Amino acid sequence: GKSGLDLDEAVRTTSQKLIQATQKNQTLADEMIMKTMVKAGHKVRDQWEKHHIRKLDTLTTIRKVKGFRQKQKTLLAGRQECVFNILEAFVSAVGMGDDINAIIRTCPAPRDGESELACQVNGAILGAWVGNLATKLALATSNCALSINVDAICSAGITGLVSGLGEIAAGASLGAATCTGTPPQ
Repeated sequence: GKSGLDLDEAVRTTSQKLIQATQKNQTLADEMIMKTMVKAGHKVRDQWEKHHIRKLDTLTTIRKVKGFRQKQKTLLAGRQECVFNILEAFVSAVGMGDDINAIIRTCPAPRDGESELACQVNGAILGAWVGNLATKLALATSNCALSINVDAICSAGITGLVSGLGEIAAGASLGAATCTGTPPQ
């Protein structure tokens, strides 16, 4: 008897303590899970607000961004202008080669009236090509540099006039020959 009752009582008491400890641990576990879920919820909410709710920029920030973009566009435009200047200079060099070939074929003596006219036009156009090549190289010198080169721009203006005078001379040769009553013989 008596020791069996003590043993039953001890088992019951120990079981009660284990159940209470388990319930206490379950309560602690539940509280920890709830705290973690709340904390994670705050983090998720903060992250969502950070990435999905747009805050308007200040006027100063907007002006800085616009200024930065404008500088980028200006730099890109300068590079493109540089590339076009070099390409046009190359086209002028090819045109000079083609015109020199034409001069070799039309200008040797003896020349008749048509060959004389062709020689004059080809010579004047060669002057236009040389002026255009010099103009484009001068512009490339300024546009490809980090800063504006005023001397190169001045040179481009002068050589541009030379190119224009070459074209005027070619037009004058054609006009003189074709606008008279009798074409060249």
